[in-house]
Amino acid sequence: MNLFVIIVSYNGMQWLQRCLDSVFNSSVSANVIVVDNKSTDSSVDFIEKNYLAATLIKLDKNHGFGKANNIGMEYALNHNADYIYLLNQDAWVKPDTFKILIDVQQQYPEYGIISPIQITANEDKLDNNFLYTCANKCRFFVNDLCFNKVKEIYELNEVMAAHWLITRDCLLSIGGFSPVFFHYGEDMNLQHRASYHGFKNGICPLTCAIHDREFRKETKQKIMYMKYVSLLIINSDITRSKKIKLKDNIVVCVKLLCNVLQYKSLKPILYLFKILYHLPKIYKYNKMTKLKTPSFLNTIKI
Repeated sequence: MNLFVIIVSYNGMQWLQRCLDSVFNSSVSANVIVVDNKSTDSSVDFIEKNYLAATLIKLDKNHGFGKANNIGMEYALNHNADYIYLLNQDAWVKPDTFKILIDVQQQYPEYGIISPIQITANEDKLDNNFLYTCANKCRFFVNDLCFNKVKEIYELNEVMAAHWLITRDCLLSIGGFSPVFFHYGEDMNLQHRASYHGFKNGICPLTCAIHDREFRKETKQKIMYMKYVSLLIINSDITRSKKIKLKDNIVVCVKLLCNVLQYKSLKPILYLFKILYHLPKIYKYNKMTKLKTPSFLNTIKI
C-alpha cells in the first residue's frame, strides 16, 4: 500500500509545521509532496531546511488550488501511488486518520473519495461547512449520531477537500481538478464527476481531522465571488439535467444582480460576463469528463 499526501502551500507558514508534523507522526508512513504556489513568505525555506523527507515542487507562479493539486497527483500516480490524500495547508491529521480511512475504503471499495470528520482547531466542534454538509446532505449520519448507531461510512454527494483520501482507480477513471476553477468549487466538480462514473463519495465517522479556519470573516468580495463559483459548479456538473441547470442558473444570476444594489458594486455584472465567456470551454470540458479517462492529468502511466 503506497500512500502519497499532497499539500498545496501558499503563504501558509503559520500552519505548515503542524500540518507536516501530523503527517510524519502518522501511524501509516506516507510519501509527502508539497506543491508551493510561489509563496512570498518563508514557507519554501522552512520546508527545505526542516523537512528533507518531503518532496517540494516549486511552481513559477500561483497556479491555484486545483492545478497545483493536479501537479502533485500526477507525480504521485507516476510513482505508483495506491492512495492519495489531499491535505490543506491549514489542516492536520490525527495519528490514526490515514490507517482508519484506508481500512474502511478497503472494506467498501465502491468509495473513491472519503473524508474523515472535519473539526475545528480547538477540537470542540465540527467545522462549520462540514456541519452544514452533514445536516443538509447526510441526514442518516446525523440521525444515527443522535441515537448512537453510527456506521463506518456514509455516502454523500460532496464534502470539502481539506481532507480527502482518493483511490488510484478513481483518479485514473475521472481525472484531476478542472482548470475552469482557480480556487473554490473544484472539489464539488470532481465529486460530481466521481458520482457520474460510478464511484461513491463518503465520510467516515470513525476518525477525525482538523481544519483551522473557524475565525475567518467573509468579505463582500468573497460573497460575490462565491456566487460566480456557484455558476461554474452548476454549468460544469455533468450529473445535472439541462432543465435543472437552467433553473439553478436563474436563481444564482438573480442573487448576483441583487448584490449590485446591496453592495453598490459592478463586480457581479463582470462575473456574469465572465461566466458567459467561459461557457464554450465549460461545455468542452463537460464532454471530455463524461469519458472514463484521467482528464486534466498529464503523463500518467496507466
